[in-house]
Amino acid sequence: MNPIIKAQLDTFKEKNPNSTFTESDFFEVMSIFSLENGILGENIDPFRAHLKGNEFGIDGVAISIQGTLCTDADEAEDILSIGKNHTSDFRFYQSKTSDSLDYGNISKFLDAVHDFFTNKRLVKGTQLESLVEVKDKIYEKAAKTSPSLRCYYCTTGSGQVSDVIQQLIATNKTRLVELNIFDQIHIECVGAKIIQNGFRSATNSSSAKLNFQKAITMPAHEKVDEAYIGYVPASEILAISLGEADAEGIRHINRALFYDNVRDFNPESEINKSIISELESGDNASFVFKNNGITVVSKSIDRKGDIFTIEDPEFNSEVRHLPN
Repeated sequence: MNPIIKAQLDTFKEKNPNSTFTESDFFEVMSIFSLENGILGENIDPFRAHLKGNEFGIDGVAISIQGTLCTDADEAEDILSIGKNHTSDFRFYQSKTSDSLDYGNISKFLDAVHDFFTNKRLVKGTQLESLVEVKDKIYEKAAKTSPSLRCYYCTTGSGQVSDVIQQLIATNKTRLVELNIFDQIHIECVGAKIIQNGFRSATNSSSAKLNFQKAITMPAHEKVDEAYIGYVPASEILAISLGEADAEGIRHINRALFYDNVRDFNPESEINKSIISELESGDNASFVFKNNGITVVSKSIDRKGDIFTIEDPEFNSEVRHLPN
């Protein structure tokens, strides 16, 4: 096993002791943790997404609605009953401690994913049965928005894909596309480097620098050490909001920063469509009057002139107009 992965796995086991888990079990959960919370910027308990049995081809499933992990129909119904045009994502995981990509195992993994949305012949066990019920709830409400699908096959090697495996992935992506039930489909073989970076991002405390010109000091408050109000370029917020790059170099919005937000970005909102249309046409003048604003909460602030260094920032207000 890759020595850095081994060290991270030992750390993960120490922080999450479980006498019934094998090393392979821990790696399955750690892979989910690294990808979800480190690369994709989610904020989930990876043990809830891990499948505990011997399910065919799949080690983990994370289904999120409005950024919240759902593992049964009741959880899904609670979220779907509020508002409309919900955003949903299906993320499937298969993890192997081997340092090579196995054609047969990847084929089984993608067969199991396809079966989950079609025949369900391979759906065995209460966890997968409950997740199918979540899936059904999502599609009952999917009149205007289709969910996205992501499939991750994780190993401790380089993750380098051969031509034969690339063809296997392309073939399976085509048959998933032909179901016509997904907005986007992404299939990726993940190697040690991505898992390492994701684990570090998910476990290290974060700090960010914000160029906050003309900040105005807010009045004193008994529960707040210091506070400022003003305007910053959107590029400054994006610099804080984006997580580690995935295998394709794409940096995703770090949803953990928005943990306390009531709403996620809604691409179907007429207000949001109007704002985006104006921005795309070059009309930036009215943005500041239509945007709801952002509140950033931090454990500490170190100010030097216009540069604010903030520790473990979190966005607590509604950020309706920030697309993912």
